[in-house]
Amino acid sequence: KLGGNGIAICALIEYMETFQTDKYLELCEMLGNGILTMLDQNTGKYYHVLYFGEKERSDFSRKVEYRTVYYDGEATLGLCKLYGLTGDEKWLNAAKAAVENFIREDYVRYKDHWVAYAMNEITKYVDDARYYEFALRNVNENLDKIYFTGTSYHTYMELLMATFELYDRMVENNIMVDYMEKFDARYFIDTIFHRADHMLNGYFYPEYAMYLKKPS
Repeated sequence: KLGGNGIAICALIEYMETFQTDKYLELCEMLGNGILTMLDQNTGKYYHVLYFGEKERSDFSRKVEYRTVYYDGEATLGLCKLYGLTGDEKWLNAAKAAVENFIREDYVRYKDHWVAYAMNEITKYVDDARYYEFALRNVNENLDKIYFTGTSYHTYMELLMATFELYDRMVENNIMVDYMEKFDARYFIDTIFHRADHMLNGYFYPEYAMYLKKPS
């Protein structure tokens, strides 16, 4: 699965950075090359699932073109992480192709936290006003939905915080784009605090559980 490759890269790089080792570098590059085989760099579109580990079918032939929007962001984040680790332009160029497709296909409509992660990461290396605008739109145009969703949906908090890191970096480095005039920073911050508080509704406090007949 495309997303599995992306997440594996992120996890292994996190390990290597934490413990100051290159133990999994070769494996990460192989996983990255796997992602490249599933990306059309002319269109920026990914193919999602290949055949492997199934009865009489493990030839990595194509199985499912699209599984979930999460995979696109996960793979793009993995490519950005690989570029940050190695400095090899092929990873960054592939990530840029994917981001161009995010913008062209208006991935803002998906309210996807992995897209937010990917945009936060790629803007560390690519100074493009369109990238910043897209990243800010990804949260700004979805604030009402995020604020008022009744469930303690944790991925919305991830989207908010990944975008906050990007926004904070823009402010700190005095990076200005035209869209900043439309960006509701106060509502954005209020939404972060509201969602953090609202997520407590998804936690089963022992003080509540002890009154149930079968707390387990």
